Amino acid sequence: MLRNLLSRDLLARGSALAAGIAVLAGATLSTSCGGGGYAARQMVLVEFLFVDRALNPTAPTGAESLPRNAQLLMKFSEQVNANSVTNQTIQIRFSSTLIPTGSFSVNGSQVRFDPTVTNQGQPNPKGLASVTQYTVFIPSFLDDQGDAQISGVIENRDGDPNGTTFRTAFETGAGFLRELEPPTVLSVFFIPDPEPLTGNIRGNGQMVFQFSEAMDEGSFVSGPPFLPVNLLTTIDVRYDPAVQINIDNLVAGSAIPGYFTFDPSLTQAIFNPTFSFGAQQLVFYAQVFQGVKDLSGNLLKNPRTFGNFKCDGFGLATGKVLDEAFIVTTDRDTLGTDADWGTTTVGVLAGQPVSSRQALIFGYFEAGNSPNSGRGQYAAVVDPLTGAALNQFVANISPPTNLGRRVMLAFEDTEIGANGTITAAGWGPDSNATFAALYQNIYLRMGYQATDSLSLSTSFSSNYASGQGTVLYNGNYAVRQRANVGNTVGHPVFGHVGGYSENPGCQVGGWNLPLFSATGFSSWPALTTFFEWDQGLSGVNNDSILLFDMSVPEGETWQQFRAWFGVTFPCSGVLIGGFPQRRLYSTYEEDAANPTANVNAGILNPEPTVYDTSFTVTKRVSLAQSLFYTFPGFASQALGGNTFGDLTNYLPLQLTPTIQAGGAVVSVLFQGADIVELDRRTINLAGDWQDWTNDIDDCDGLKCLRWRISLISNLISNVTAKLKRVLVPMTSL
Repeated sequence: MLRNLLSRDLLARGSALAAGIAVLAGATLSTSCGGGGYAARQMVLVEFLFVDRALNPTAPTGAESLPRNAQLLMKFSEQVNANSVTNQTIQIRFSSTLIPTGSFSVNGSQVRFDPTVTNQGQPNPKGLASVTQYTVFIPSFLDDQGDAQISGVIENRDGDPNGTTFRTAFETGAGFLRELEPPTVLSVFFIPDPEPLTGNIRGNGQMVFQFSEAMDEGSFVSGPPFLPVNLLTTIDVRYDPAVQINIDNLVAGSAIPGYFTFDPSLTQAIFNPTFSFGAQQLVFYAQVFQGVKDLSGNLLKNPRTFGNFKCDGFGLATGKVLDEAFIVTTDRDTLGTDADWGTTTVGVLAGQPVSSRQALIFGYFEAGNSPNSGRGQYAAVVDPLTGAALNQFVANISPPTNLGRRVMLAFEDTEIGANGTITAAGWGPDSNATFAALYQNIYLRMGYQATDSLSLSTSFSSNYASGQGTVLYNGNYAVRQRANVGNTVGHPVFGHVGGYSENPGCQVGGWNLPLFSATGFSSWPALTTFFEWDQGLSGVNNDSILLFDMSVPEGETWQQFRAWFGVTFPCSGVLIGGFPQRRLYSTYEEDAANPTANVNAGILNPEPTVYDTSFTVTKRVSLAQSLFYTFPGFASQALGGNTFGDLTNYLPLQLTPTIQAGGAVVSVLFQGADIVELDRRTINLAGDWQDWTNDIDDCDGLKCLRWRISLISNLISNVTAKLKRVLVPMTSL
């Protein structure tokens, strides 16, 4: 049904353009009849489908969870000139970026886009990015004439251009097309090849597992350091526990530490030993369990054991590892961890479930000691949603609005509350939106104030603690027309002194008309970037002050909305002592993501005002922090292993799995120290130490090491990050 409706719609639009095409491309049409007769009908798109490898439909247009390896099939009314099909004539984008992988193929009137094969013919089995919104744009010849950014359009075999513009959007899921054929492990081989005469494996080589199809990288879970192998293990490379040379070298039954990489086709899983297969002629084997999966989630059909294999003895000497498998909590720092450390599922570190709360900031709450205070007043203001027409309605606007405005608000850490991710913002409750409007190219930013104060400086260039803040949104903003509105129903509980109606002593343009007939907050646009809010130190007020900055260029219409003005009594004009200095605004500082320093400052305040504001603060980042892993002989040694002391050379961290599902993310910081207290948490500053860093090499030579992992959930797929193992390999300096 969807396909038929789409086809009828496209054909109807194509017919409407037929007359224009005949005029603009008359010469082409007249010669078409003698060139093979392909242009008997208009060249238009008649069907757009998401399909599997057999070209069977997989999802409707506008899908919200498209399999990542699905294909796009476009059917035209004419046979297509293959040379006209490029990533310009059929544009597939995420954000403003043309996708870098994928290839087009043409079969008569059909064009197929396959994201699993690159233009150079290389495999890309995972296809499109996980949990990402894409747009598809097929321009017509009219678009090509009116837009310098468009380079050509798709044509039929006689050179007649596409006559109908087509746009759609879709969002990928985290998974892949379903198929029911289970994978098999075919063989194991080594790089480089074993010694020709003895068959011994090169000590510094790699071990490659060959599979029948593309495999899920996240399903490869190495076994624990020592026997027995647990149920979570899906692939295990281990020294044979019964072989004498392994016993003599104290490695019998030990896992060979290493990690997996994959070839582009994902059919070869390459085991890379962290150190080597051995500096002696050690004997090892490999087991592949049923838990390894293909991209569709099918379990392995033929679990197998490979080996024994003998090492040639010329590998890099084995070092040590710091190993955490989340089976016990011995090495967990309870003060720095809020992630699920193996509590729900033994052997799994998981982020907490995604949850959100609202931070609602009302001016009148702050104007006195209680929400019943009679201090302050609501007044209608006209920034930042200004427009050229405003100068025609309101006299003596300063600064003039022809450049638009930039407005900055400051909020104390206690108002925003506990740590989280700011995922939405609103203003109101319900602005006095006198007119509906569409504003072009607005910017919303957030960041931290440069100084421990709510008194904003008089120039935007120096307000942020770092740079110009994080751009959370840049684009259009539509404001709906609304009546005079007010606060949240039931607030304040008791009337302010002077009441809510027009105050006879304050009749200045009617700005004190009823402002308390609440209908709710008005949302800013959906943020395209999130801001990671950190409340700062526990028990320390205002050590983190949030700045929210709105830049809006000139528009044709204007709005009013309310700010709470901190005065001792409505209309008195006498400021409340100590009321937070909230707001700074100026003329607009260019339509760039990072405006230059303010050269046209308007009113150089801060003003004691605040717009009623709401923030949605979402808990999506969970932290897992280890206690310090220490050196041999330390009184309170870590269970997960010990270092080489001040001779430790820390190697790159190995995480299992290396890739998160569903667009979740894991990031890691490290901290090193020479001396720590017995609690393995406190650094003794009498020795050298390294502050948190994302480069583990910064901690080389320090006796003790700890890590802090951020497990960042994906808010679109609602997938939380999970780890099964953290491994820090080390050699001696």
